Amino acid sequence: MQWLSLIPALTTIFLRFKTKKLIPSLLAGVVIGSFISTRTLCNGITSIGEFIIDIMTDKDSAYTLGFLITFGALAELIEMAEVLAEVGKMGQK
Repeated sequence: MQWLSLIPALTTIFLRFKTKKLIPSLLAGVVIGSFISTRTLCNGITSIGEFIIDIMTDKDSAYTLGFLITFGALAELIEMAEVLAEVGKMGQK
């Protein structure tokens, strides 16, 4: 039964390559993992919610999450600036 722990990871990897979308693939892996852990879909989703609430109430985890969100937003702004610079170069030609 220890091989069951591989199913969420393999599902996430497969979906990532198949759909080219990371976040939905990770979410599917988490839902499948919680389903395997609790044996029912309803309890699995409930356990995900409880885990998120536990993490958000922890001060250090909240700081880490805030940093990651800020860093992700900064990376997205840099990417958009690069795209706008390329569009500007195309307009000059």
